[in-house]
Amino acid sequence: ATAAASVDDLAGDSYQLKWSVLNSDVATIEGVENNAAVITPVAVGKTVIKVETADGKLCYFSDLTVTKTPKTCYIDFGVIDSPAPFNNYRNPRAPGLVNMLDHRGRPTALDKPFSGELARGLNNNLGLPKTASEDMFFSDGIAIPLSGFKVTGLSQGTKYTFSFYAHINDRGTETEFHVIGKNDGVAYLVNDDNFDRTVEIKGIEPNDEGVVYIEMKPGPNNVQWAKFFGVNTMVLSEE
Repeated sequence: ATAAASVDDLAGDSYQLKWSVLNSDVATIEGVENNAAVITPVAVGKTVIKVETADGKLCYFSDLTVTKTPKTCYIDFGVIDSPAPFNNYRNPRAPGLVNMLDHRGRPTALDKPFSGELARGLNNNLGLPKTASEDMFFSDGIAIPLSGFKVTGLSQGTKYTFSFYAHINDRGTETEFHVIGKNDGVAYLVNDDNFDRTVEIKGIEPNDEGVVYIEMKPGPNNVQWAKFFGVNTMVLSEE
């Protein structure tokens, strides 16, 4: 963030200003040209900014609060692109995604193979663009019983929520989502004519390498003839 100050005085333009922060464990500040300053947050908390003239005759104080803004990343799986803020993972045979929107440039990469992608033209009632619900990564669970990918470069010590959506117009499909970091969680989603159902797995902490693995397979109630399972979208959020 940046800040600027001026001196309300006839000779105000000639004053040189000095900037400081009361608690440098919360933020630091550095003066730049035109009597402006760059504020760099360090940790969540409150402190005070002081700006004063070089001769010490004038000074001003301002409260500074540093808060954490959770980062959220949206991924659309399949050949049909969705608009921002979605990142489009078009092909399960591609190496992965980098420089993802709203996720500090961290990559997602294929870890276990999928059968391919499907585009069924299906809509949704979740407020997602149709482009997100009409295509997906899928697997024939008989031929490929386990599929998945990983998210790398996550922040150690931070917990994440993973939300999944899958939609297909077959019968008897169910996907098991297993998210694995230092801890893990499992959720099940019936994909049949799924206009409005999602599942969430909360409180996942990345492993010591900053990696979380997402594995998918047919759920225990999957009775579809080929045991189809898959994913249309994933939303990854810092808690």
